[in-house]
Amino acid sequence: MNSKFIDNMSPMSGRVYKNDGSIVNIADLLENIVNSGVTDPEHTKLNVVGFGTASFEANDAANTSKTISIVSATSFSRNTRLLVQNPSTETDLTVKVGFMWEGKTYFADWYTIPKKQTDADGVVMENHVRLLPPLTHDIKIYVSNDQAISTAFDVTCIIQEV
Repeated sequence: MNSKFIDNMSPMSGRVYKNDGSIVNIADLLENIVNSGVTDPEHTKLNVVGFGTASFEANDAANTSKTISIVSATSFSRNTRLLVQNPSTETDLTVKVGFMWEGKTYFADWYTIPKKQTDADGVVMENHVRLLPPLTHDIKIYVSNDQAISTAFDVTCIIQEV
């Protein structure tokens, strides 16, 4: 590729050069990912470290705790983020993120994830993102419901390098 092309590109243009010299709009790439219909995070190739689901049963008491274990071969030197989907309209969630090291659990951070809501504009809010501190390879996510529930639901947690 000719460096003259790169010199003439505006960094704010939203365009990138592929190895074959063709130009791709970043927005088009993102649209293809969103419209692909892929629901398995591993297939999106967006640096997913691991993911898991915690299942809550109908009539679970408040503060019922579930554990999601994510084992990866490496520690994460880059920034990581936690994506949490809370489909419950009955309860907020408490999410604690920790890691195992030398047989002990070290808590890195904890978050309150609001229950699913629809705002005045009709926007449904059930997917949330939180930045994480550096983690080692044996990650534990502890999820608990803050209120008693009457309807079963599944919470999905994804850890992604960014």
